[in-house]
Amino acid sequence: MDQSVELLGNALQINEQYHPAHHLIGSISINLRGNLIKRNTICIEQFNCSHIIKAICALLAESYFEVCEYAKAFECLNQSLSLGYDGLTVRLLAATLYHLKQVEPMRELCIKYAHAIQTDSQVMLYMGLLELDEKCYVKALDWLELAKGCASEALFEIEANLAYCRYLLRLDPDLLLEIVNLALAEQSESAFYFALNLLETLGELDKAEQLLAQAYSSHHQSVRLQLLSAKVMTRRKQFSAALAVLKLLPAQANQELELDVAYQKIAIYEAQSDYQQASSVIKNIDAQFSVAQQLAVLQQETARAALDADRFQLELSGHERPLVFIIGFPRSGTTLLESRLAPLPKVKILEETNAAKQFYSDLLKQAGAQNVMSFIQQLAPQQRLALANDYLNRLNDYVPLQADDIIVDKMPLNGLYILPLLSLFPKAKVILMERHPMDLCLSSLKQRMINLFSVASFAQSYDCYFTLLETIKPTCSQFILTIKYEQLVTDFKTVFGSVLEHTAISENGIIEGVKPTAPFMFNTPSYHQVSQPLYTKSVSAYLNYQPFFNFKEPLLVEWCQRLGYSTD
Repeated sequence: MDQSVELLGNALQINEQYHPAHHLIGSISINLRGNLIKRNTICIEQFNCSHIIKAICALLAESYFEVCEYAKAFECLNQSLSLGYDGLTVRLLAATLYHLKQVEPMRELCIKYAHAIQTDSQVMLYMGLLELDEKCYVKALDWLELAKGCASEALFEIEANLAYCRYLLRLDPDLLLEIVNLALAEQSESAFYFALNLLETLGELDKAEQLLAQAYSSHHQSVRLQLLSAKVMTRRKQFSAALAVLKLLPAQANQELELDVAYQKIAIYEAQSDYQQASSVIKNIDAQFSVAQQLAVLQQETARAALDADRFQLELSGHERPLVFIIGFPRSGTTLLESRLAPLPKVKILEETNAAKQFYSDLLKQAGAQNVMSFIQQLAPQQRLALANDYLNRLNDYVPLQADDIIVDKMPLNGLYILPLLSLFPKAKVILMERHPMDLCLSSLKQRMINLFSVASFAQSYDCYFTLLETIKPTCSQFILTIKYEQLVTDFKTVFGSVLEHTAISENGIIEGVKPTAPFMFNTPSYHQVSQPLYTKSVSAYLNYQPFFNFKEPLLVEWCQRLGYSTD
């Protein structure tokens, strides 16, 4: 191989545009892709030929992308682009950043190559999809419309995501029908999956079953469609049939699908009150995954936020806009409360976005070596007002806002980033949701989107976050109303009334035809629950699993006592 590269390099020294040599070197490098740095070093040192390096990096990136090694593909693509612009490389980089869910690098890419990509529908599509994942629905809609405008032909992925984005912004049933019709016209497995996943999530089970019947006629071996079929059966309470479908599915090399199957089994066993089987599946998942990195990041962020609390001072001047933040630990009832506020007049929901986190990240860059709170406090009133307006302008990327809208930002872990916002918006209000820590632990273990996997890892995460919140509470007592989940579901009228009083949100003038219990499109693990009438079956549910898990973890017992919950 080394001799081959040397000879090909000699050929390129004679003629750098000799394309067969480029392709052969790329093929050799793909076979030796684990040795990328060494191979590039040889090219630089022996031939000093940027064309060789650029060709190798681009071809290696394609190879890594094909086997889903996106981080390595990203590295190769950056190196290739550092040696000169190439449209196909930029397109592949956009696809790679989408898979890596790297929002800021994607935005930077689109700014850097703005002129070049204005006719590339694929780059615009990936940008739109990533903004859609970020729940920046307004910005996503803009990118998807641009993609549609320059696409040479109608593409399902663009058309369907456009309709989906419009649906999220105005909940028009006709748009849902448009997505179904697009899937029927496309007839691909991915198109059917797109539409069926949405129908199942929204509880449109009759429509989902009808579409499944048509999808199966040409894609009966699709694992994803069979899994969706099992989900629909579970929603229909056809538990035995759903379990039979799942048990017939082959073992999945795709880890994401394997987790989908596992958590669907947990939901079925739970519904059948077979807590032993559900526990067995949970423990099997725990044995395969580690959350050490997640815990380390959470510890770093809570330590940083604790320093913010030490330096927090209530500003006498700030923006007059009344914001509402709903925080707590995931699965503590934040989505339930949000769903009851959503239909009220003038309320605009920010549903688990990274808006506060991203704003905080940008403040860190501006603050430099300073603490963020110290940085804000040294600013002149007009500078603080400009920062507050900057934050509000960013929110328009998520949902269209009017000047008199009451913005309700529900993101459970926003306690990590909230203090600068309370300083800039002194009329803001915070609702802190609390729930029995052992019930909360169980609920987290049953949900894939939480990904804490064991009682011990949950206890460490909970202790880390709630220690921070207990530090913040005394400093910000005038902002915070603490609500217990158990009281919300057992005495809703009284507790919800206290929330309305604290936030100054009025129930008067509810939009005609929209009831306070109407389901809204919340992309959280709690969506199915909050779309139903209030129920109390999840209170003390951990007792059902007590024989299989040790909920008497010392940290959980301590927090039960501190928050006034029984451990019996």
